[in-house]
Amino acid sequence: MKYFHWVFLFFILINSTGQSSHALQQPKVLLGVWITQEEANLSPKIEETIKGFQHKDIEPAEGEATAGPLIKVEKPEEGNIFNGKINIEVKFKKNPLGSDVDMGTLKVVYLKIFDVDITDRIRPYIKGEALVGKNIEFPEGEHIFQIRIQDKEQIESVKTFSIIVH
Repeated sequence: MKYFHWVFLFFILINSTGQSSHALQQPKVLLGVWITQEEANLSPKIEETIKGFQHKDIEPAEGEATAGPLIKVEKPEEGNIFNGKINIEVKFKKNPLGSDVDMGTLKVVYLKIFDVDITDRIRPYIKGEALVGKNIEFPEGEHIFQIRIQDKEQIESVKTFSIIVH
């Protein structure tokens, strides 16, 4: 019976601190911040895993097409190294071979040792059929993102891009 009392007291003590496992899992969302320092400090995905994603992201050759929506990362420019705040502009367009873009299916994942879904954080930046962010703060390091979106016929497109901050 004493064991039960200790467990009960421990349970009350844990709950009275106000920290639940749910509160620890959800980082505080700050406007203008897409990635927390804690997430940036996570180990990167194994290189082979990231390469596995990239085969899906191959841009179609000129005149060639894929069935899902077209994803065009206009900002930041690929290959540039940035300091501090970054402007982001990703456009989603109807594929001539597909149906209209379904923005409700947009999913953005930060690729680390485990995937960090940041979709809820970026929702305020959805403007029509684009993702537009001005002066977004990123911690120092290389940040790799995967964007997934479907059209109204549920045909998905995937694009991976990276941002390097020094």
